[in-house]
Amino acid sequence: MNSFRLFAAGLLAAAAWVPAVCGQSDPPSPYRQASRDPADATPRRPPVPPPTTGLQSSAGVAAVLQASQPPPGSSSSPYGGGGNYPPYPYIESPSHGYLSGVAEVTTANGQYLSQVQQARMLQNQADMGKLDLRLRMAEQQRYLKSLEPTPEELRQKDIIDAINRSRNNPPPTEVWSGKALNDLLIAIQREQRGGIVGPAVPVDPQTLRHINLTTGNTTAGAGMLKELKRFQWPLALLDDPYNDARNKIEELSRAAAMQAASGPVDAKLQFDLQKAINGMIAQVKSHVADLTPTQYVQATRYLRELNDSVKVLQDPNASNYFTDKYQATGNTVAELVQGMNGRGLVFAPAASGDEPFYTVLHGALVSYEYGLRQLARR
Repeated sequence: MNSFRLFAAGLLAAAAWVPAVCGQSDPPSPYRQASRDPADATPRRPPVPPPTTGLQSSAGVAAVLQASQPPPGSSSSPYGGGGNYPPYPYIESPSHGYLSGVAEVTTANGQYLSQVQQARMLQNQADMGKLDLRLRMAEQQRYLKSLEPTPEELRQKDIIDAINRSRNNPPPTEVWSGKALNDLLIAIQREQRGGIVGPAVPVDPQTLRHINLTTGNTTAGAGMLKELKRFQWPLALLDDPYNDARNKIEELSRAAAMQAASGPVDAKLQFDLQKAINGMIAQVKSHVADLTPTQYVQATRYLRELNDSVKVLQDPNASNYFTDKYQATGNTVAELVQGMNGRGLVFAPAASGDEPFYTVLHGALVSYEYGLRQLARR
Protein backbone atom coordinates (compact mmCIF):
# COMPACT_ATOMS: atom_id res chain seq x y z
CA MET A 1 0.00 0.00 0.00
CA ASN A 2 2.74 2.40 0.87
CA SER A 3 4.61 1.40 -2.28
CA PHE A 4 1.53 2.25 -4.41
CA ARG A 5 1.32 5.67 -2.81
CA LEU A 6 4.97 6.33 -3.48
CA PHE A 7 4.52 5.27 -7.14
CA ALA A 8 1.59 7.65 -7.62
CA ALA A 9 3.48 10.53 -6.03
CA GLY A 10 6.36 9.89 -8.39
CA LEU A 11 4.10 10.03 -11.44
CA LEU A 12 2.67 13.37 -10.31
CA ALA A 13 6.11 14.81 -9.80
CA ALA A 14 7.18 13.64 -13.25
CA ALA A 15 4.11 15.19 -14.83
CA ALA A 16 4.96 18.53 -13.22
CA TRP A 17 8.67 18.32 -14.07
CA VAL A 18 8.48 17.38 -17.78
CA PRO A 19 6.73 20.52 -19.04
CA ALA A 20 9.04 22.74 -17.03
CA VAL A 21 12.11 21.09 -18.54
CA CYS A 22 10.70 21.30 -22.10
CA GLY A 23 9.89 25.01 -21.71
CA GLN A 24 6.18 24.54 -22.23
CA SER A 25 3.43 25.99 -20.15
CA ASP A 26 0.68 23.92 -18.71
CA PRO A 27 -1.91 22.88 -21.18
CA PRO A 28 -5.06 24.83 -20.87
CA SER A 29 -7.87 23.10 -19.24
CA PRO A 30 -11.50 23.72 -19.96
CA TYR A 31 -12.06 23.63 -16.24
CA ARG A 32 -9.46 26.30 -15.48
CA GLN A 33 -10.54 29.84 -15.07
CA ALA A 34 -9.30 32.31 -17.64
CA SER A 35 -6.36 34.56 -16.80
CA ARG A 36 -7.18 37.88 -15.33
CA ASP A 37 -4.66 39.51 -17.63
CA PRO A 38 -6.49 40.79 -20.73
CA ALA A 39 -3.45 40.17 -22.88
CA ASP A 40 -3.41 36.51 -21.97
CA ALA A 41 -7.17 36.06 -22.27
CA THR A 42 -8.34 34.09 -25.29
CA PRO A 43 -11.90 34.71 -26.47
CA ARG A 44 -14.07 31.75 -25.92
CA ARG A 45 -16.57 30.83 -28.56
CA PRO A 46 -19.01 27.96 -28.71
CA PRO A 47 -18.16 25.12 -31.05
CA VAL A 48 -21.65 25.20 -32.56
CA PRO A 49 -23.16 28.38 -34.05
CA PRO A 50 -26.38 29.53 -32.44
CA PRO A 51 -29.57 28.35 -34.17
CA THR A 52 -31.32 30.66 -36.60
CA THR A 53 -34.98 31.63 -36.65
CA GLY A 54 -35.63 29.64 -39.82
CA LEU A 55 -36.84 26.10 -40.13
CA GLN A 56 -34.63 23.64 -38.21
CA SER A 57 -34.44 21.04 -40.93
CA SER A 58 -30.61 20.62 -40.91
CA ALA A 59 -28.75 17.37 -41.28
CA GLY A 60 -28.86 16.80 -37.53
CA VAL A 61 -26.49 16.97 -34.54
CA ALA A 62 -23.87 14.85 -36.25
CA ALA A 63 -23.51 17.33 -39.11
CA VAL A 64 -23.24 20.23 -36.67
CA LEU A 65 -20.54 18.48 -34.63
CA GLN A 66 -18.62 17.58 -37.76
CA ALA A 67 -18.79 21.16 -39.01
CA SER A 68 -17.49 22.45 -35.66
CA GLN A 69 -14.37 20.28 -35.70
CA PRO A 70 -11.18 21.91 -36.92
CA PRO A 71 -9.58 20.64 -40.10
CA PRO A 72 -7.22 17.66 -39.79
CA GLY A 73 -3.70 18.61 -38.74
CA SER A 74 -4.82 21.89 -37.23
CA SER A 75 -3.49 22.68 -33.79
CA SER A 76 -6.17 25.17 -32.96
CA SER A 77 -8.79 24.38 -30.41
CA PRO A 78 -12.28 25.85 -30.20
CA TYR A 79 -11.41 26.79 -26.63
CA GLY A 80 -8.24 28.68 -27.51
CA GLY A 81 -4.61 27.67 -26.98
CA GLY A 82 -2.82 24.81 -28.65
CA GLY A 83 -3.40 21.08 -28.74
CA ASN A 84 -5.99 18.83 -30.26
CA TYR A 85 -8.86 18.56 -27.89
CA PRO A 86 -12.22 16.97 -28.62
CA PRO A 87 -15.00 19.47 -29.35
CA TYR A 88 -17.85 19.95 -27.01
CA PRO A 89 -21.38 20.61 -28.39
CA TYR A 90 -23.13 23.86 -27.70
CA ILE A 91 -25.98 23.37 -25.29
CA GLU A 92 -28.86 25.82 -25.82
CA SER A 93 -30.27 27.46 -22.74
CA PRO A 94 -33.97 27.10 -21.96
CA SER A 95 -34.63 30.81 -22.34
CA HIS A 96 -32.97 30.92 -25.76
CA GLY A 97 -35.02 27.91 -26.94
CA TYR A 98 -38.23 29.50 -25.70
CA LEU A 99 -37.56 32.77 -27.49
CA SER A 100 -36.55 30.93 -30.67
CA GLY A 101 -39.80 28.95 -30.62
CA VAL A 102 -41.84 32.09 -30.06
CA ALA A 103 -40.06 33.76 -32.99
CA GLU A 104 -40.75 30.79 -35.25
CA VAL A 105 -44.43 30.69 -34.27
CA THR A 106 -44.71 34.44 -34.88
CA THR A 107 -43.06 34.06 -38.30
CA ALA A 108 -45.34 31.16 -39.24
CA ASN A 109 -48.42 33.10 -38.12
CA GLY A 110 -47.34 36.09 -40.20
CA GLN A 111 -46.77 33.88 -43.23
CA TYR A 112 -50.22 32.35 -42.75
CA LEU A 113 -51.93 35.75 -42.57
CA SER A 114 -49.97 36.90 -45.62
CA GLN A 115 -51.07 33.83 -47.59
CA VAL A 116 -54.68 34.41 -46.54
CA GLN A 117 -54.55 37.98 -47.83
CA GLN A 118 -52.92 36.86 -51.05
CA ALA A 119 -55.65 34.26 -51.53
CA ARG A 120 -58.32 36.93 -50.99
CA MET A 121 -56.65 39.20 -53.53
CA LEU A 122 -56.51 36.38 -56.07
CA GLN A 123 -60.20 35.60 -55.44
CA ASN A 124 -61.07 39.27 -55.96
CA GLN A 125 -59.13 39.27 -59.20
CA ALA A 126 -61.02 36.14 -60.32
CA ASP A 127 -64.37 37.78 -59.45
CA MET A 128 -63.41 40.93 -61.36
CA GLY A 129 -62.44 38.74 -64.30
CA LYS A 130 -65.88 37.11 -64.26
CA LEU A 131 -67.60 40.51 -64.19
CA ASP A 132 -65.42 41.74 -67.02
CA LEU A 133 -66.26 38.63 -69.04
CA ARG A 134 -69.99 39.17 -68.49
CA LEU A 135 -69.64 42.81 -69.54
CA ARG A 136 -67.83 41.84 -72.71
CA MET A 137 -70.42 39.17 -73.48
CA ALA A 138 -73.23 41.72 -73.02
CA GLU A 139 -71.44 44.15 -75.33
CA GLN A 140 -71.00 41.38 -77.89
CA GLN A 141 -74.71 40.55 -77.69
CA ARG A 142 -75.63 44.22 -78.15
CA TYR A 143 -73.33 44.45 -81.13
CA LEU A 144 -74.80 41.34 -82.74
CA LYS A 145 -78.30 42.60 -81.99
CA SER A 146 -77.51 45.88 -83.73
CA LEU A 147 -76.68 43.93 -86.89
CA GLU A 148 -80.08 42.25 -86.95
CA PRO A 149 -82.89 43.99 -88.88
CA THR A 150 -85.66 45.58 -86.85
CA PRO A 151 -89.26 44.31 -87.09
CA GLU A 152 -90.15 47.33 -89.22
CA GLU A 153 -87.25 46.65 -91.57
CA LEU A 154 -88.40 43.04 -91.90
CA ARG A 155 -91.96 44.18 -92.61
CA GLN A 156 -90.79 46.60 -95.30
CA LYS A 157 -88.62 43.89 -96.81
CA ASP A 158 -91.60 41.53 -96.96
CA ILE A 159 -93.66 44.21 -98.71
CA ILE A 160 -90.91 44.85 -101.28
CA ASP A 161 -90.47 41.13 -101.88
CA ALA A 162 -94.22 40.71 -102.36
CA ILE A 163 -94.30 43.63 -104.82
CA ASN A 164 -91.43 42.18 -106.84
CA ARG A 165 -93.18 38.80 -106.90
CA SER A 166 -96.45 40.34 -108.07
CA ARG A 167 -94.67 42.29 -110.83
CA ASN A 168 -93.05 39.27 -112.39
CA ASN A 169 -95.70 36.81 -113.55
CA PRO A 170 -97.08 35.61 -110.19
CA PRO A 171 -99.06 32.35 -109.89
CA PRO A 172 -102.64 32.64 -111.18
CA THR A 173 -104.04 31.74 -107.78
CA GLU A 174 -102.43 34.87 -106.29
CA VAL A 175 -104.00 36.98 -109.02
CA TRP A 176 -107.48 35.50 -108.57
CA SER A 177 -107.30 35.79 -104.77
CA GLY A 178 -106.56 39.51 -105.12
CA LYS A 179 -103.17 39.29 -103.40
CA ALA A 180 -101.12 40.23 -106.46
CA LEU A 181 -103.50 43.10 -107.26
CA ASN A 182 -103.24 44.47 -103.72
CA ASP A 183 -99.42 44.26 -103.78
CA LEU A 184 -99.34 46.34 -106.96
CA LEU A 185 -101.86 48.74 -105.42
CA ILE A 186 -99.47 49.33 -102.49
CA ALA A 187 -96.58 49.97 -104.89
CA ILE A 188 -98.66 52.47 -106.88
CA GLN A 189 -99.76 54.29 -103.73
CA ARG A 190 -96.13 54.61 -102.57
CA GLU A 191 -94.93 56.01 -105.87
CA GLN A 192 -97.82 58.51 -106.09
CA ARG A 193 -96.97 60.11 -102.73
CA GLY A 194 -94.63 62.53 -104.46
CA GLY A 195 -97.45 63.78 -106.71
CA ILE A 196 -96.34 61.75 -109.73
CA VAL A 197 -99.09 60.77 -112.13
CA GLY A 198 -98.48 57.68 -114.20
CA PRO A 199 -99.24 57.03 -117.85
CA ALA A 200 -102.79 56.67 -119.08
CA VAL A 201 -103.41 52.92 -119.09
CA PRO A 202 -107.00 52.26 -120.21
CA VAL A 203 -109.24 49.71 -118.53
CA ASP A 204 -112.62 48.45 -119.73
CA PRO A 205 -115.50 49.43 -117.39
CA GLN A 206 -117.16 46.10 -118.19
CA THR A 207 -114.10 44.39 -116.79
CA LEU A 208 -114.40 46.39 -113.58
CA ARG A 209 -117.97 45.12 -113.09
CA HIS A 210 -116.47 41.68 -112.37
CA ILE A 211 -113.91 43.00 -109.86
CA ASN A 212 -114.85 42.64 -106.20
CA LEU A 213 -113.77 45.25 -103.69
CA THR A 214 -113.81 45.25 -99.90
CA THR A 215 -112.96 47.58 -97.05
CA GLY A 216 -110.20 45.33 -95.77
CA ASN A 217 -112.10 44.27 -92.65
CA THR A 218 -112.76 40.98 -94.40
CA THR A 219 -110.93 39.22 -97.20
CA ALA A 220 -114.18 38.41 -98.98
CA GLY A 221 -116.44 40.60 -101.09
CA ALA A 222 -120.10 40.28 -101.98
CA GLY A 223 -118.99 38.15 -104.89
CA MET A 224 -121.74 35.89 -106.08
CA LEU A 225 -124.41 37.66 -104.01
CA LYS A 226 -123.90 40.88 -105.97
CA GLU A 227 -125.56 39.51 -109.11
CA LEU A 228 -128.13 36.98 -108.04
CA LYS A 229 -129.12 35.99 -111.58
CA ARG A 230 -125.74 34.52 -112.41
CA PHE A 231 -125.39 31.58 -110.05
CA GLN A 232 -122.97 29.49 -112.08
CA TRP A 233 -123.21 26.17 -110.28
CA PRO A 234 -120.56 23.56 -111.14
CA LEU A 235 -121.70 20.64 -113.22
CA ALA A 236 -121.45 18.25 -110.26
CA LEU A 237 -123.87 20.37 -108.20
CA LEU A 238 -126.49 20.42 -110.98
CA ASP A 239 -127.26 16.75 -110.38
CA ASP A 240 -130.67 15.75 -109.01
CA PRO A 241 -129.54 14.90 -105.46
CA TYR A 242 -128.57 18.58 -104.97
CA ASN A 243 -131.71 20.20 -106.40
CA ASP A 244 -133.39 20.92 -103.06
CA ALA A 245 -130.27 22.34 -101.42
CA ARG A 246 -129.43 24.37 -104.52
CA ASN A 247 -132.90 25.95 -104.82
CA LYS A 248 -133.02 26.77 -101.10
CA ILE A 249 -129.65 28.53 -101.22
CA GLU A 250 -130.70 30.64 -104.24
CA GLU A 251 -133.99 31.62 -102.57
CA LEU A 252 -132.35 32.63 -99.28
CA SER A 253 -129.54 34.47 -101.09
CA ARG A 254 -131.97 36.63 -103.06
CA ALA A 255 -133.90 37.48 -99.91
CA ALA A 256 -130.67 38.39 -98.08
CA ALA A 257 -129.49 40.57 -100.98
CA MET A 258 -132.78 42.46 -101.07
CA GLN A 259 -132.57 43.20 -97.35
CA ALA A 260 -128.89 44.16 -97.58
CA ALA A 261 -129.60 46.73 -100.31
CA SER A 262 -131.85 48.68 -97.94
CA GLY A 263 -130.34 47.97 -94.52
CA PRO A 264 -129.13 45.25 -92.13
CA VAL A 265 -129.97 41.65 -92.94
CA ASP A 266 -132.18 39.69 -90.57
CA ALA A 267 -130.13 37.46 -88.27
CA LYS A 268 -132.44 34.44 -88.74
CA LEU A 269 -132.12 34.76 -92.51
CA GLN A 270 -128.34 34.80 -92.24
CA PHE A 271 -128.44 31.74 -89.97
CA ASP A 272 -130.70 29.80 -92.37
CA LEU A 273 -128.54 30.67 -95.36
CA GLN A 274 -125.36 29.64 -93.57
CA LYS A 275 -127.00 26.40 -92.45
CA ALA A 276 -128.10 25.60 -96.00
CA ILE A 277 -124.61 26.13 -97.40
CA ASN A 278 -122.99 23.99 -94.69
CA GLY A 279 -125.55 21.26 -95.31
CA MET A 280 -124.72 21.20 -99.01
CA ILE A 281 -120.99 21.02 -98.22
CA ALA A 282 -121.64 18.00 -95.98
CA GLN A 283 -123.74 16.41 -98.74
CA VAL A 284 -120.90 16.78 -101.25
CA LYS A 285 -118.45 15.18 -98.84
CA SER A 286 -120.82 12.24 -98.27
CA HIS A 287 -121.00 11.63 -102.05
CA VAL A 288 -117.30 12.04 -102.71
CA ALA A 289 -117.12 8.50 -104.11
CA ASP A 290 -119.58 9.46 -106.88
CA LEU A 291 -117.46 12.45 -108.02
CA THR A 292 -114.21 12.69 -109.90
CA PRO A 293 -111.35 14.59 -108.23
CA THR A 294 -111.90 17.56 -110.54
CA GLN A 295 -115.63 17.66 -109.86
CA TYR A 296 -115.07 17.46 -106.12
CA VAL A 297 -112.54 20.33 -106.16
CA GLN A 298 -114.84 22.52 -108.29
CA ALA A 299 -117.86 21.85 -106.08
CA THR A 300 -116.10 22.51 -102.77
CA ARG A 301 -114.44 25.67 -104.13
CA TYR A 302 -117.76 27.10 -105.34
CA LEU A 303 -119.46 26.45 -102.01
CA ARG A 304 -116.50 27.94 -100.13
CA GLU A 305 -116.68 31.14 -102.20
CA LEU A 306 -120.41 31.31 -101.63
CA ASN A 307 -119.86 30.91 -97.90
CA ASP A 308 -117.29 33.77 -97.91
CA SER A 309 -119.77 36.03 -99.75
CA VAL A 310 -122.44 35.33 -97.14
CA LYS A 311 -120.05 36.54 -94.39
CA VAL A 312 -120.23 40.04 -95.91
CA LEU A 313 -123.84 40.23 -94.77
CA GLN A 314 -122.60 40.50 -91.18
CA ASP A 315 -120.91 43.82 -91.99
CA PRO A 316 -122.96 46.86 -90.80
CA ASN A 317 -122.14 48.49 -94.15
CA ALA A 318 -123.23 45.46 -96.16
CA SER A 319 -125.61 47.59 -98.21
CA ASN A 320 -122.66 49.32 -99.86
CA TYR A 321 -121.64 46.04 -101.49
CA PHE A 322 -124.92 45.93 -103.42
CA THR A 323 -124.76 49.54 -104.59
CA ASP A 324 -122.24 51.51 -106.63
CA LYS A 325 -120.40 52.75 -103.52
CA TYR A 326 -118.14 49.66 -103.37
CA GLN A 327 -118.13 49.23 -107.14
CA ALA A 328 -114.86 49.45 -109.09
CA THR A 329 -115.17 52.40 -111.47
CA GLY A 330 -112.98 54.36 -113.87
CA ASN A 331 -111.80 54.43 -117.47
CA THR A 332 -108.07 54.22 -116.63
CA VAL A 333 -105.96 52.59 -113.96
CA ALA A 334 -105.22 55.99 -112.46
CA GLU A 335 -108.95 56.71 -112.04
CA LEU A 336 -109.53 53.23 -110.57
CA VAL A 337 -106.75 53.67 -108.00
CA GLN A 338 -107.88 57.19 -107.14
CA GLY A 339 -111.44 56.02 -106.53
CA MET A 340 -110.29 53.12 -104.35
CA ASN A 341 -108.00 55.38 -102.29
CA GLY A 342 -110.83 57.84 -101.67
CA ARG A 343 -113.07 55.09 -100.27
CA GLY A 344 -110.38 53.01 -98.55
CA LEU A 345 -111.03 49.91 -100.63
CA VAL A 346 -108.84 46.98 -101.65
CA PHE A 347 -109.33 44.07 -104.02
CA ALA A 348 -111.38 41.06 -102.86
CA PRO A 349 -111.10 37.49 -104.23
CA ALA A 350 -112.68 36.76 -107.57
CA ALA A 351 -115.98 34.93 -107.78
CA SER A 352 -116.27 31.81 -109.93
CA GLY A 353 -116.21 32.82 -113.57
CA ASP A 354 -114.49 36.18 -112.92
CA GLU A 355 -110.92 34.88 -113.04
CA PRO A 356 -110.18 36.09 -116.62
CA PHE A 357 -111.17 39.65 -115.71
CA TYR A 358 -108.75 39.61 -112.77
CA THR A 359 -105.95 38.47 -115.08
CA VAL A 360 -106.63 41.35 -117.49
CA LEU A 361 -106.69 43.90 -114.67
CA HIS A 362 -103.41 42.54 -113.29
CA GLY A 363 -101.69 43.23 -116.61
CA ALA A 364 -103.02 46.80 -116.62
CA LEU A 365 -101.76 47.41 -113.06
CA VAL A 366 -98.28 46.07 -113.94
CA SER A 367 -98.02 48.44 -116.91
CA TYR A 368 -99.16 51.44 -114.88
CA GLU A 369 -96.80 50.70 -111.98
CA TYR A 370 -93.87 50.29 -114.38
CA GLY A 371 -94.62 53.69 -115.97
CA LEU A 372 -94.69 55.30 -112.51
CA ARG A 373 -91.26 53.89 -111.67
CA GLN A 374 -89.80 55.22 -114.90
CA LEU A 375 -91.16 58.70 -114.20
CA ALA A 376 -89.84 58.64 -110.63
CA ARG A 377 -86.30 57.94 -111.82
CA ARG A 378 -86.18 61.02 -114.00
